[in-house]
Amino acid sequence: MTPIFNATIGIDIGTTSVKSVLLGENGTIFAESEIQIDVNRVDSFSTEQDPNDWWIATCQSVRKIIKTTDSKFNLLGVGLSGQMHSSVFIDQKNEVIRPAILWNDVRTKSECEFINRNIGLDVLTRTVGNIAIEGFTAPKVLWLRNQEPNNYKKVKKLLLPKDFVRFKMTGEFVTEPSDAAGTLLFDIYQGKWSQEILSKLSIDESILPSVINSCDVTGFISKQASVELGLTPGLPVFGGGGDNPSGAVASGVVSPGLIQVSIGTSGTLLTPIKDITNLGDSKLHHFSHVNDNLWYLMGVILSAGESVRWLKGILNSRNNYEDFVSSVNNVPVGSKDLFFLPYLSGERTPHNDPNARGCFIGLSSQHSSEDLIRAVIEGVCYAIRDSLELVKEHDVVLDDGVRLIGGASKSDIWKKILANILGKSVYSVNFNGGPSIGAAIIGLVGGGVFKSLDEAINHLVTITRETSPEDSNKNDFQERYEKYTRLYPILREWFSSS
Repeated sequence: MTPIFNATIGIDIGTTSVKSVLLGENGTIFAESEIQIDVNRVDSFSTEQDPNDWWIATCQSVRKIIKTTDSKFNLLGVGLSGQMHSSVFIDQKNEVIRPAILWNDVRTKSECEFINRNIGLDVLTRTVGNIAIEGFTAPKVLWLRNQEPNNYKKVKKLLLPKDFVRFKMTGEFVTEPSDAAGTLLFDIYQGKWSQEILSKLSIDESILPSVINSCDVTGFISKQASVELGLTPGLPVFGGGGDNPSGAVASGVVSPGLIQVSIGTSGTLLTPIKDITNLGDSKLHHFSHVNDNLWYLMGVILSAGESVRWLKGILNSRNNYEDFVSSVNNVPVGSKDLFFLPYLSGERTPHNDPNARGCFIGLSSQHSSEDLIRAVIEGVCYAIRDSLELVKEHDVVLDDGVRLIGGASKSDIWKKILANILGKSVYSVNFNGGPSIGAAIIGLVGGGVFKSLDEAINHLVTITRETSPEDSNKNDFQERYEKYTRLYPILREWFSSS
């Protein structure tokens, strides 16, 4: 007789797809599914999505994993993860007012300047832990008030992507600390919505969802949602987490000193911290983790894997992604002295400049398409190193390696170049699902299989491979990184005037 396992479903509402996994208590992935979704690039500054597309893709994805597994399991509930910062506006009829404004949308420059000038960096740092940047949620609320006042008057609730899906599942308006921390409205020290910031911005707290811990039950699958999802009504839905902290759960990065790098559409470098009394530096993000009394430092580049997909598109390559990337195998370090700045949608860390733009520097008739591909990959990795250098300025003892998740984790080329540029080993872990796996692990804790996230990670997450930096190229990469860091300051004035 086939044994019956406890299991949870983890769902990640990403930018280009919705991913779902069915994870067993022993770490077995019974089934997984990914449904692609469209992104509407309104202009070079604005990106939007229809939140209802997330729900449709979620239903398709969940039904698929339930249909494709023949294993016997006891489903304990659903954990949710999703793109952070993106804003969903809901009216009195609980309907979406307008397309969601996404995390990589940079139309809110004037609103950010208003927040930083009128609230002040000191107040922001001691409450929400960050200065205002274009990707965060609060500036989007002000933009709606300034640019679409009729829509703003209709707002009953403001939700983040995974919490919109939660609402569709349960009818509850709920979030959790790790995602709330990315709104610029959540006091990361007090663990609640910041009355001071809300008052200064004249935002009514009633539009915000309630905040419940990541592993707690936030609601139950409704009868209507159960039909659309193919799940049993009354199934618990757990708090979950933002995509970056959920990914950190899947890679086991919930202890100070460990480092996670994620390379998907965007790129991030994240390391947990236990003390946020002296954050100071505003170039890094400071957010709440999914574990109680744990936070993390994070740097973000807006166009990581997106830069490679962009190049693949303009080269009209018919190769699959893996073959496209592998074509750089014989290209020398530095792509014949070619640099690429991956600022296709502006940049966050360390420049915080929505006007920054991507560019090749040093291009000549001697360069091939393979040279361009390698230059883009190196440029993304140099941008990630920018974040690592900022983390080193904090009083944190860092591990000798980084744990890589996202699409790049499946590529030997990405891992080799990243290890050489960071000067640290790149560790692969047994889970490649990233945030969806992390959401499922959170569900296993919420469902009572494990007493804590630390216990769950000790049982489930293992390092499977190490890619070490090559000493022979160490000096070449260091010299090129130093050149790379000089490029943006030279171009900054041109970016701002173009």
